[in-house]
Amino acid sequence: METEIINYIIEAKKHGLTETEIKQNLLNAEWDATVIEQSFAFAKAEENRPIANRDEDISRPKEPSISSQVLGKLESPRLVHENLVISEENFQTSGGKSRLKKPLLIALFLVLLLAGAGYAFYVYSYNNPTKIWQKFQGSDKQKIYQNKFNVSFKDNGSLDSSLTEGLGNNFQLKDIKLSLDGNFYIDSTDGKNPQSSAELQYSFSSGNTSLTTGFEYKLINKVLYLNVGDNPLLNGIFQSLSPDKKIDWVKIDLNEAESQLNSASSTEASEFGKVFSKNLSDELTKLWQDANFVKIDKYLGKEKLGEVQTAHFANTLDKEALKQTLNDSINKITKAIVEQTDQIKSEDLAKVQLVVGGLIDKFEVKQFETWVGTRDFKLYRVKFVSNAPSVISLVKTASAESKESSRDSKRIADVRQIAVALELYYNDNNQYPDSENGQPKNFFPKYMTAWPPVPSPADGTCSNYYNSYWYVSKKVKSTSLNDSYQMTFCLGSTTGPYAAGIGLLSPSGIEDNIACPPATPEGKCNNGKTAEPPTSSDDKVKNFIDKLEYSAEFNLDLNYSDYDKPQNLEAPENSFDLLKELKNKPGLMTPAL
Repeated sequence: METEIINYIIEAKKHGLTETEIKQNLLNAEWDATVIEQSFAFAKAEENRPIANRDEDISRPKEPSISSQVLGKLESPRLVHENLVISEENFQTSGGKSRLKKPLLIALFLVLLLAGAGYAFYVYSYNNPTKIWQKFQGSDKQKIYQNKFNVSFKDNGSLDSSLTEGLGNNFQLKDIKLSLDGNFYIDSTDGKNPQSSAELQYSFSSGNTSLTTGFEYKLINKVLYLNVGDNPLLNGIFQSLSPDKKIDWVKIDLNEAESQLNSASSTEASEFGKVFSKNLSDELTKLWQDANFVKIDKYLGKEKLGEVQTAHFANTLDKEALKQTLNDSINKITKAIVEQTDQIKSEDLAKVQLVVGGLIDKFEVKQFETWVGTRDFKLYRVKFVSNAPSVISLVKTASAESKESSRDSKRIADVRQIAVALELYYNDNNQYPDSENGQPKNFFPKYMTAWPPVPSPADGTCSNYYNSYWYVSKKVKSTSLNDSYQMTFCLGSTTGPYAAGIGLLSPSGIEDNIACPPATPEGKCNNGKTAEPPTSSDDKVKNFIDKLEYSAEFNLDLNYSDYDKPQNLEAPENSFDLLKELKNKPGLMTPAL
């Protein structure tokens, strides 16, 4: 019998190994199973013998104990059998469990290594914030989704009551607030026949005036159903068509409306259809889909929205890229219009682009954040806050521009009246009146009741010095008679055919935009300064935008959900067929229909 195995069994049990674990270790060392079983029997007999008689057993040769031979030398092999080793590690346990074989440990290590590598790839590549954003931008446009939104506009300040005349005795343009809330559903799987629905609520307040209302619509198979509800505006429009019964839903068949539009005799309707064609629509859609004016500012971390894990980003807006996209859109629309009509000119296009550029330059983003799904790379939320043009400032600026224009119109009217009166004087006296302190002598009240007062204040680049009607008689032919005259005036802006700047009235008519009159009081031009160039139309646009205050605030909060979950939209019963009603009442039919 193998005394090595018997000693190993006895010592292994002392170390806490079970019989099963001991047998497995011996089998791993390639000891014969029969020998192992016999050795267990001898080991049990040895354990059951009285201690005093164990050393006298002549059937078992005496061997050095394991503890004295091996346990003190952990680096030495415990059992050797045909170059197979059972080392001291075979006596180690973990909660009563035997140690795993070395190949199994290596396999476990490789599994953990691969798992770690996979997680690292997910975190730093697949789930990397930059990669998520890139995949989001490169993903296809979503066809089906639900959108819950809130849009608000706040404009603090007030407007002088004199500027709100005609808007109602009690109306105040003060602390304007506008809010729009709603739920929107879209299914554009069939691009030619999208299905959608929305429930909208909006509110408006200004000073002591407030209004809150809303409406609902459904678009099903190119038929629009509009819920009038308690909306006062919609009630006022549609109820007059059916005074005998209350209208809840209005039906508008868009296929029929399009057919009537195409067959309309209206030239405007026909040209509109040619300009805003499907090709133009497709070009504009692609232009905006390919645009890239939203950039990542920084990654704000992961955030769960409902059941969806999202990556939260702070974003910036590339204003130059946005400006370029808008200008490209304007160019495409203008090109389509020019191909059908000559009513638009290149200078008109330049002014539109000037306005767009000026407005965007003053546009500042205060907060721009997005939430993108880390697994599906879909957009789940947008939070946007920016400044906005102040309505109150716009009214003030427009009112000031209107008053300036009114003053310039008055100046031209005065100049023409003076010209007529001077010709009447010439017809009666064969000469023009002498001048004294910038006015004609012996002229009042026969030819004019009085010299007209100049509108004040001076406008545009006009100086106070030239904001007057200054008359000087002239003797061109070196005779004693006043055979000519000159009268200067100044316009703040282009008025009718006359450009802004200093103007000159003479028997030949009105000459606009002169640098400096040849004969002026004290020989000066603009109080001794060189005359300023007249204000061009482009400068007027720039001045208007410069005066426009961006003191209002715009807020947008969009929440997206239910991607790829189609809804079953049902047409409301007993809806009011608007086009059918209009056909029955030709007097109500509009040219567009």
